[in-house]
Amino acid sequence: MTWEVQNTSQLTSAAHPTEHDATSFPRRSLFTKAAATTALGTLGSLTLSACTPIVANETTHTSTTLPTTPTTPLFHYSLEGATPLQYVGGTNKIVTAANIESLSGLSLSSLQVESGFMRGLFWHLNAHALSYCLSGQGEIGMFLSGKKATVVAIQPGTIVFVPIGTIYYIRNTGTEMLHMLVAFTHQQPESLNLSDTLGDLPRPLLAQTFGLSVQDFPALLQQRDQFLVNVSRVSSGNASSSAPYTAHLKDIPAQTFSGGIVKVLTPQLIPALDGISLFYLQGTPGALSEPHWHPNAHELGYYVQGSAQIEIIAPELREKFVVQPGDIAWIPQNYLHYIDNISSDPLTIVFFFSNSKPSHVDFSQVMSAFPHDLLATCFGSDLHIFDNIPNLGDVTLAAKQP
Repeated sequence: MTWEVQNTSQLTSAAHPTEHDATSFPRRSLFTKAAATTALGTLGSLTLSACTPIVANETTHTSTTLPTTPTTPLFHYSLEGATPLQYVGGTNKIVTAANIESLSGLSLSSLQVESGFMRGLFWHLNAHALSYCLSGQGEIGMFLSGKKATVVAIQPGTIVFVPIGTIYYIRNTGTEMLHMLVAFTHQQPESLNLSDTLGDLPRPLLAQTFGLSVQDFPALLQQRDQFLVNVSRVSSGNASSSAPYTAHLKDIPAQTFSGGIVKVLTPQLIPALDGISLFYLQGTPGALSEPHWHPNAHELGYYVQGSAQIEIIAPELREKFVVQPGDIAWIPQNYLHYIDNISSDPLTIVFFFSNSKPSHVDFSQVMSAFPHDLLATCFGSDLHIFDNIPNLGDVTLAAKQP
């Protein structure tokens, strides 16, 4: 299959919805057969550029034959099992609406950068980005306004929010591989590389901008192979903790339940947060994330540790599947679902939601909110069938029963 990559002149920077509601979700796509599609190859981008012979000369102006999957699944995708785009300096895998047809308001990239390399300078046309460091050491440098770039040190557990239109880089400053999850607030994120753009601008125009003669301004060749760049000879930035844009997992208070803990990223922790959030869940072996739904957000979960069975229920649809480490699960807004840890290992999940303040309705809450005899009438049963069900409030994570 040939992948058609849009010319940058065709990219549109549509108004970005700060939160996503059910009206934006293409429900009809759940009940149709998906055509064969493929994964986009850049970090949240339609700009594909390669640095090795494995994928040659991918740019916004070319098309290249790349690995494909036979069909698009409804809710489940093996992100780490997908064939990566390989570059000198690292790899990238991304799940978008090309991989899960019904995906809306979210997508996710798994970026690995080798020591001495950088995903360098680029910006997103239609999406905010929220990154989570899985492993390694590095920094993210970003600029949106003011006089200086903000440089944030990253390590495992660091979370960084990058607003739409912010130019930034992701750099490995350590000796081991830097592995980042980067979520986007659009199902088909678009980006531009600085190296792809300035070379197209007239040299006299650039010289005039800086009050120089044409001869004094360097001739900039358009670089179409700069997805990852070698920065081993360049000093690291002066990293700091910038409250509007970053937080660390260790600083997020844990909510403790019988079956594990949940940590919730809120705008109080990252004031600039908009249209996206992150939950970190760690369940005990056999724990159950009880049946629930999210009234104001879609959910995209990356499974770090453990195996889980997920069931999703919606009108005319019931889907059950098992996820392993490196898989992602997509849950549309308001779809009833549960997550059951079927392994003897702890279950660790990094969730991204399409709302900075996602809400939930748990089955345990419903049982506590309404009289039990009223609930019983919904099942056409004896009014006392729920008499022995305790009012526990919000269970969220239930421990395995002995």
